[in-house]
Amino acid sequence: MPMTFDQQGRRIVEERVLLAELRRRLHADPVHQQRIRAMTGDTPQDTLLDQLSVSPPTLRVE
Repeated sequence: MPMTFDQQGRRIVEERVLLAELRRRLHADPVHQQRIRAMTGDTPQDTLLDQLSVSPPTLRVE
């Protein structure tokens, strides 16, 4: 992240750079993604979740 320093040693970063970094971090956060999906109603249906949670059959080798 490009930054400069002022006379007191404080970091100076452009706002657009800070917002881009925040968006990048939020996009990579699975908890945030699930929260957004829940708010928008973009979650899989319960029947699909049930199908996904079924474990595969065990194979018996004799």
